[in-house]
Amino acid sequence: MILLVALLSMASCSEKEQAHDATGTFETEEVTISAKAAGELLHLDIMEGDAVKEGDVVGHIESTMLQLQKNQLSTQLSQFEADEKDLLAGHAQLDANIGQLDASQGQLDANIRQIEVEKRKVDYTESATASTKLDLEKQLGVIRQQIANQQRELQRFTELYNDGAVARKQVDDIQYSISVLQKQLVATEDQLRSVNNSIDRQVEAMRLDKAGADTRIDGVVAQKRGVDAQKAGVDAQKAGVEAKKEALQAQKRNIAVQQEQLDQQIENTVVTCPLAGTVIEKYVQPGEYMSVGKPMFKLADTQHMIMRAYITSSQLERVKVGQKVAVMTDYGNDQGKTYEGKVTWIASNAEFTPKTILTEDERADLVYAVKIAVKNDGGIKIGMYGKVKF
Repeated sequence: MILLVALLSMASCSEKEQAHDATGTFETEEVTISAKAAGELLHLDIMEGDAVKEGDVVGHIESTMLQLQKNQLSTQLSQFEADEKDLLAGHAQLDANIGQLDASQGQLDANIRQIEVEKRKVDYTESATASTKLDLEKQLGVIRQQIANQQRELQRFTELYNDGAVARKQVDDIQYSISVLQKQLVATEDQLRSVNNSIDRQVEAMRLDKAGADTRIDGVVAQKRGVDAQKAGVDAQKAGVEAKKEALQAQKRNIAVQQEQLDQQIENTVVTCPLAGTVIEKYVQPGEYMSVGKPMFKLADTQHMIMRAYITSSQLERVKVGQKVAVMTDYGNDQGKTYEGKVTWIASNAEFTPKTILTEDERADLVYAVKIAVKNDGGIKIGMYGKVKF
């Protein structure tokens, strides 16, 4: 009977020893939340042990000065936009002025062309008018020839009259004809001179018109130079407006950058949780002055626990990354709960057996650390001991 009890006792111990392959402790990812902005902590609405969600707003740091700076930048930006609007209106007006100057220049060019046409007409009229001028000697030569013929006839008939061959009346008729021709010569000469003088005056007037046309052309050319000067002035004004626009746009871009920086700084005054978990430590209280980087509280992801265990080299061949394993919590007095775990990491280097860790072979001096991920239902606490069966 004594031998049977001993054998049963040894079998029971053997089964208990084989109930797990390794032991370890549960840990989790811990994150210390630090201040991202400087200023007075207005409130921090968390307590140790509180469960929070990712993105929860739990506190605020004073941001009045940042808001005032942002408002000042908005005022400056509004002023710059108003100035830019004025510049755009001025630019449009300058464009309109250039359009008017171009139109004036086109009209002046048309005027010059019209004057040139008028000049050509005057040249043609002058030439035609000058060609109508009468040649006095040619026109009067016929009458003078007739007078000379009559004078020769008078001399011949006077000699015949003296000889009594002709009557006195024939001599008198010839003398009368000569007198009429002489008067006709004088009248014709006066008429021709009057006509030629009139033609000369017309030609002179045309020449004066041509001189006036040249003067008008010079005046129009001078106006064109004035228009060109005005256009150059407007172009210079436009260049000045463009330079001011570029400067304003650079200032607007600078303000936009400053606004983005202020928005980021204001956003940093809002204390948020970067992940879901449990508050395990709280370092500050409302009213304290925060500096950038000052720790505020610590979060732990208690929903996803990690069991760190150690295995011997003889167990390595049975453990693989990604392997599903059984993880048991140890509440003491053989009380615990079993969870499904997954091996996520196996150490590449061996280390000496930690004093607080028991392995299947307690005589082993060197062991390998492994990490096993476990989904927590609330029954696993940080630092709790556990067992694992591969």
